[in-house]
Amino acid sequence: MSALQYRALLLSWLDCLYAKPGPPSKKIKDSSHRILPPNVIAAFKHCAAVTQEKKASPLDFNPDLPHYWSSHPRDTIFGAFTDCLSSSFSGLSIRHPIYPIYDDDIMHLTLRHAIQSAINSPHDIPTATFMLLPCWGRSMSTNAYRALYNQFNHMCSLMGTISSQNLQYADVPFWKNSRTPLPKHHWDLQIIAVWNTQARLNLNNRNPEWLNHLAQSIPENKWNTT
Repeated sequence: MSALQYRALLLSWLDCLYAKPGPPSKKIKDSSHRILPPNVIAAFKHCAAVTQEKKASPLDFNPDLPHYWSSHPRDTIFGAFTDCLSSSFSGLSIRHPIYPIYDDDIMHLTLRHAIQSAINSPHDIPTATFMLLPCWGRSMSTNAYRALYNQFNHMCSLMGTISSQNLQYADVPFWKNSRTPLPKHHWDLQIIAVWNTQARLNLNNRNPEWLNHLAQSIPENKWNTT
């Protein structure tokens, strides 16, 4: 990747960071550039047949998954699909909507889109979006997406929570030589599955023990297995 291409990518991240009027809040700034631990992506790939990463970027996407989506059209030159909200989700995907910050409006919008995709997908098409969303106050009642989750709880499952003490984000890959430490995060991370019946059936038919294997692969998560 050339220096000019790196510059264009970094500028696009800054565009996201300052997209709203006024300076970003401390909560938003503290959440910038958080990348999922590699074992989380690997576990969902091998145990839950995930093949897509939504809301990533050429700077932080996981190359072990064959497809990823970015917010910026310019990222197509790096193999990204763009504008994932322009069409319904299908298949099995993981979504960590941070590009490059956690934003309550974006998280609410993406959860709503995932729910509508699962509702409207053909009955024979498995559709599941595994979303990893921050829990600001250690209770879902403090989060912007709580009302949606409650309204469509027949489509959503809270699979578990990684506590702030056990959550170890991956190193930011483009800071290898001059790294500025990120502030210590203070939030938990919830794993929410948004899926239709066919997705659940396919996963269980593929491997009845898939959820147990997923739990073993992400031991830092406190799983809701009942």
